[in-house]
Amino acid sequence: MTDPNLSFLFSSAGGSGDVTVQPGAELSAPTSAAHVGGRVALIGPNVTNAGTISTPDGQTVLAAGLQIGMLAHPGLDPSLRGVDVFVGNVDSTSGTATNTGLIETPRASTVITGKQVDQLGGHRQFDVDHPQWPCRSPGQLQRHPQLHRNL
Repeated sequence: MTDPNLSFLFSSAGGSGDVTVQPGAELSAPTSAAHVGGRVALIGPNVTNAGTISTPDGQTVLAAGLQIGMLAHPGLDPSLRGVDVFVGNVDSTSGTATNTGLIETPRASTVITGKQVDQLGGHRQFDVDHPQWPCRSPGQLQRHPQLHRNL
């Protein structure tokens, strides 16, 4: 669902709706010859990636909490793409974002956020000579255990 500011909002009852990508699973976002790609977002009370996620020219998001907000970057600069991710409410059974798999973001952005962030897997970056995300370093993992507030 979206709010009047056109941001994406997720809200869940505690503990239900956890998201898990199993070992051997492969998720990918399309890309174009102009290096314009899509997004893979795992959003839920707890999220786990044990597979492979590939967003060569887009964005990978793992966001864990009972409330998650996503907002496009403001401004007139067309080179700024992707979304900012915010965690709202969490409880004792939610807020864990875990990567034990592989995330490939050669010219893209990776955001892993929640009350607890466990980056135990691989993050493959290559071809960082094509900056597509001036708001974040291309191919760089953004790991954000966050302060929590109600959205």
